[in-house]
Amino acid sequence: QTMVARDATEAMFVAEQVGFPVVMKIDSPDLVHKAAAGGIRLNLVGTEAVWNAFHDIVGTVRARYPEAQINGVSIESYLHRPNGRELRIRVFRDAVFGPVISLGAGGLTSDHFSNQAFALPPLNKVLARDLIDSAPVARLLDRYHDLPAADRGALEAAIVSVSDLASELPWVRELEVDPLIVDEAGAIVVDARVVIDQGPPA
Repeated sequence: QTMVARDATEAMFVAEQVGFPVVMKIDSPDLVHKAAAGGIRLNLVGTEAVWNAFHDIVGTVRARYPEAQINGVSIESYLHRPNGRELRIRVFRDAVFGPVISLGAGGLTSDHFSNQAFALPPLNKVLARDLIDSAPVARLLDRYHDLPAADRGALEAAIVSVSDLASELPWVRELEVDPLIVDEAGAIVVDARVVIDQGPPA
């Protein structure tokens, strides 16, 4: 559940409704990467923390990006996944090949182009598995010391779903799921961005 608050007082009420702990993210159509803009606060456990975080987020973003339109902040439950691996699934459209799917590390390391593997949809489970195995992040999914192996089946299902979306909805020009957290219990989308083609409706 995600709800938007337009001021600090509303943010406190929304956070209580969502249930603590919460995550707060800047809500602005002009900011592609919220974390880089200073627009995310994690694991807030009380109304006072939410009040302070609202002013801190809005103040930080306004100082860095004075021209950005700010609608408020979005508030979600904080997901504590201690064994989670942060991945990124991205779709973009190539002029020759059409939609392309990439898989790589998510979070702060997601911008490294060499850290990604690529495939052309449509993908089934076998092709999704090949994409995972060809990605440098594949080794992070295995069991390591006390860290249990991640659920590769859940990751395959997520990739196939994104592939289906990219194949069936040509007006989706770009899609980025970052991070997708994968652990032994499954996979969950924490943040996503979609760019829609503003051309004639399909």
